Amino acid sequence: MANKFKSISLDKGVWLRCFTVIVPRPGKDPLLARFGGISLKRQPFADIEDGPTDRDRHTSRNELITRLLADKCELCGSSDEVEVHHIRKIADLKVKGRRERPPWATRMAERKRKTLVVCLPCHLAIHAGRPTRKPLAAGVKTNE
Repeated sequence: MANKFKSISLDKGVWLRCFTVIVPRPGKDPLLARFGGISLKRQPFADIEDGPTDRDRHTSRNELITRLLADKCELCGSSDEVEVHHIRKIADLKVKGRRERPPWATRMAERKRKTLVVCLPCHLAIHAGRPTRKPLAAGVKTNE
């Protein structure tokens, strides 16, 4: 195998031994796999160009940040005093012995998210175990 795939490659003006496999493809450039062919000699004054590897990741927003910036309760649609309700685990939503899940727990389970952006009255109702406010009609804004 070594005799079949051995070759030499040029790296920074130096010929180095390596193993190369070339797979021809009809209508396309051949696939080239090379093992070795780079100098392993230490270069103490080498220039290293280190930049961001994934530029799209830095420009796109996190989903939670986008939901917060919408400034709207995900249960009732209100836009007053919006905050985030958080649970430890999604499995906590499926408590044995509970009769029926409340609407907020159902919404979190459907989305498979541990966070829910809610207004202050809905958040207090969730922690007190009371029903949350009903969704507002379109275009209605409250200032409670």
